[in-house]
Amino acid sequence: IDDVKRRKRRGETVLVAKTENVTDGICAPGAGNRGFGIEIEFDIKEGVDHQAALQKIGEELHAAGLTNGSEQRYYHSAQEDGWNSWSFEQDCTVAGEIVSPIMRDTPEDWEQLTKVIDIVNRNGGTASTKAGSHVSISSGSFGTSTAKHAELIRTLTDYKKPMFRAASDPSRGSHRGIG
Repeated sequence: IDDVKRRKRRGETVLVAKTENVTDGICAPGAGNRGFGIEIEFDIKEGVDHQAALQKIGEELHAAGLTNGSEQRYYHSAQEDGWNSWSFEQDCTVAGEIVSPIMRDTPEDWEQLTKVIDIVNRNGGTASTKAGSHVSISSGSFGTSTAKHAELIRTLTDYKKPMFRAASDPSRGSHRGIG
């Protein structure tokens, strides 16, 4: 916390993105390791033309080679493509959502994520009490091991309350739900 405060006072970036071994090897490239995916929801800042912002975000994502087109696609369309590229999608609860391809813990994947966030921010995208982020982590490396699945369920059950507290926005006054 003190480092963050010092960087803020100096006008530096408050949060420094880590790009090497972020998942401590769990999602590193290689056989048996897990992939993961990220969904980033966002709204558009007040005073910014909503449609123009969405159009510009789509154009920049496509120009950066992240998406296959510049159009905002329908909700959950990334699934259709097998999560092979970034997907700029509609979401009825917010202005938009950007869904990652299946990622691995590589500097290139973290740089792409940073680029996506920069494009959204630069064009008027913002976090809001309605917007959320979701991270999905593959359990494919568990295979048919019921012991590994049971351990995961136990861990989630044991840490359910702190995870929900950490994922909630206190200014919202309620949790958005688990559905």
